[in-house]
Amino acid sequence: MADEALKNAFAELQHLLDEQGRIDASLKKLGEQKASVDARVDRVSAFIRAWHEFAGLPAPELSPLLDGSAIVPPQIATKVTGNPKKEVVTDAALKFIIERGEPIPRHELYELLKESGLEVKGADPLVTLSTMLWRMRNKIVHFQGKGYWPQNTPYAPIGYNPEMPLPPSEDENDAAKHDWKHLGSDDI
Repeated sequence: MADEALKNAFAELQHLLDEQGRIDASLKKLGEQKASVDARVDRVSAFIRAWHEFAGLPAPELSPLLDGSAIVPPQIATKVTGNPKKEVVTDAALKFIIERGEPIPRHELYELLKESGLEVKGADPLVTLSTMLWRMRNKIVHFQGKGYWPQNTPYAPIGYNPEMPLPPSEDENDAAKHDWKHLGSDDI
């Protein structure tokens, strides 16, 4: 009987060692998978931080997500919706400019548009307005230190001729960053 008990013990030991080997192999594979996922988490986290940096926004706090304590992901900056179309904003701006008969600076245009019921929204509404108008540069131009003016209308006080390109801005960084060769930094 003692021989049978020993024989069973050796069989059980072999079974346990086999199971241990399978678990070790599984753990090794899981460790490799975890290392791969950890590397991807690092890459995606770096991308999120870089995206916010290049967008000029504060980076979200990722540690609650990374350590598993976050219940809800942080708010991610999203595109503002509800703005009027850039074509509508540009047409309204041009009406104000034509009525006044001289270029209107961005901050004044913003207030005039807002008073007329066209509110431009965004993290920085003045920058949003500038972007809208810049995208409509076939209809409106910006004169450094003066304001916005109809693109197809000459403006004698500064010698603007719609047939001639505008000179580069003094602020080359701004012009290079936005490819806005005619925009000034004082009133974009």
